[in-house]
Amino acid sequence: MTQLVGRLLEYSRLTVEGKRLNITNPWTLYMKEGTIVLSDGERFSFDEHTKGDILRIVFFALDNCVRFSRARTSGYDWLIYPAKQSGQLGEARRRWIIETPSGIKLYADRFHPTVMAETFLYDTHYTEGLEGSTVIQAGGFNGDTALYYAQRGARVYSFEPDEQLYTLALENIALNPAIQPRITFENYALVKDGYAYPPRVGRGR
Repeated sequence: MTQLVGRLLEYSRLTVEGKRLNITNPWTLYMKEGTIVLSDGERFSFDEHTKGDILRIVFFALDNCVRFSRARTSGYDWLIYPAKQSGQLGEARRRWIIETPSGIKLYADRFHPTVMAETFLYDTHYTEGLEGSTVIQAGGFNGDTALYYAQRGARVYSFEPDEQLYTLALENIALNPAIQPRITFENYALVKDGYAYPPRVGRGR
């Protein structure tokens, strides 16, 4: 019963606030697959693989008063649009790209609302003097924070032991060629006394 009430509240919220997000048919997000229609006529399809990411993006927008659109009309708009091709994480999947107001591009795969809000809305990771500095990051996740630091002029060394996240991070970094050379992203875990290598990686790497 609690789950049902929660779903009904989410449905009501999407229906009421969907217009602010430019979504004319927000109820579609409760289907297994479908097409979201924006107020400007743009259409974005999702399937069972991408639906979770899209829902998280929608609630990220609602919780943080973020406006997503296809074309930027102000310096505060976030962009969302289909990827031209699927890439390494599943050739049959339809993938979306999101772009922050500062121009950083990321695939919507594994979208994490809290991490995105902390990094790109509230500048939780900001520190003075990033230009020309070196940042060493343990736990690189999908590369979002590495891109954040690199865009601010830092040289970033980031470490992520999870192979799927590592692959996604490389794809995200490649979407940002202007700052890609400032990032070294490794598939290792960074621990107190040194590196913890994945079993498949020899110590001579």
